[in-house]
Amino acid sequence: MNKFKDKLVVVTGGSRGIGKAIVELFSSQGAKVAFSYNKNRNEAEKLVESIGEERCFAFPCDVSNGNSVKDFFDEIKAKFEDINVLVNNAGITADNFFALMNTEQFETVIKTNLLGSFYASKAAIKQMISKRQGVIINIASVSGLTAAEGQTNYSASKGGLVAMTRSLAKEVGKYNVRVVGVAPGYIETDMTAKIPGQMRKLMLEAVSLKRMGQSAEVANLVSFLASDEASYISGTTIRVDGGME
Repeated sequence: MNKFKDKLVVVTGGSRGIGKAIVELFSSQGAKVAFSYNKNRNEAEKLVESIGEERCFAFPCDVSNGNSVKDFFDEIKAKFEDINVLVNNAGITADNFFALMNTEQFETVIKTNLLGSFYASKAAIKQMISKRQGVIINIASVSGLTAAEGQTNYSASKGGLVAMTRSLAKEVGKYNVRVVGVAPGYIETDMTAKIPGQMRKLMLEAVSLKRMGQSAEVANLVSFLASDEASYISGTTIRVDGGME
């Protein structure tokens, strides 16, 4: 299936987890995919090799740093004509109870998850507006929609991303540019693999499907939202959480 043939998809944080699944799916659907990575160079190179260097490109980038993001997009623009889809996926956690959370833990999460998405969107949006085409998909989290104990920094960053999605969609809709959010729940990734067994069991009690989600299930939604089949969906954030209460 080549529904994204000749399209360029840019994914931040694409070397593992949900980002990797998004890169793999778009590539399988005919897109050329450029993705960023921060510390996982080996994983990034393996992913490029598995897909093929003619259709997949990896660039080092710290999305919390505006200059690093600018360099990332300068390389992309030098290599390709148009960015058709941007997926703001890069994100981190630094969980702690609020009373014990230090300033660095709060700032690093905000800078990566929220400011990073701002930097990337800013780098892509002018071209999308001038071409009268484009889709930006922000990977938020259910933690940005509901309360999450011990995650005030993460919830603030993802809640900000949900609000940014709504506001930016209002600004750019008249230029035929769509902005959509995706809010994953408990997904099997390196991040959730660290959760102790008993805590995992308690978490799943709140999930209707009684299981963790898979990265591919999030990627399937992202692919749909980026396609012409979702041409009237913008400004909203869609949960993919197995029916969390």
